[in-house]
Amino acid sequence: MMPDQGHPLGGEQVVGGTPQLSGQVAIGGVPQQVMVVQHRDSLPIVIGVIFGLWNLIVAGLSGILVIGGLWLTDAGVDAGVDDVAGIGAIVIIIGVIMLILSLVGVYAGIEIARYKKRGVFIGLGLIGLNFILNLVSTTSQGVTPDLFTLGCSGLCALFIALPLMISNIGAQME
Repeated sequence: MMPDQGHPLGGEQVVGGTPQLSGQVAIGGVPQQVMVVQHRDSLPIVIGVIFGLWNLIVAGLSGILVIGGLWLTDAGVDAGVDDVAGIGAIVIIIGVIMLILSLVGVYAGIEIARYKKRGVFIGLGLIGLNFILNLVSTTSQGVTPDLFTLGCSGLCALFIALPLMISNIGAQME
């Protein structure tokens, strides 16, 4: 059989048309069910897992800090030195605050991995809070803020915001 020279596809048969809105398409006179499968991008899962695991490690270290503060407080009370007991109490308070914030970070990582925009916003809020606390602590001590740490906060914020900045992934997130 000779291909049709006048046809743009060289004589091949072309099936055209638009599918019906009901989800069924008639092919050869027999209605067929059409299923569209969309695969989600895996970037939010990777970012969520990395962010969640990092905060889980920080939560463990915060727990160790709380235990160390309890030990300092107990040692200060036993020795009768109020300064050591006061430092231990401050270490306990800082450890508990770190523990709470890192557990919120674990939650944010889980939400990012579940394609939820609120996880990205919570993660960005935690990084912003870290940025502000770093500035406050360094200026209250009269020290110039560490630009490396501040730059790392910016890179972490960029990393966490990637799922929202990439248009097709941002559209997949709820």
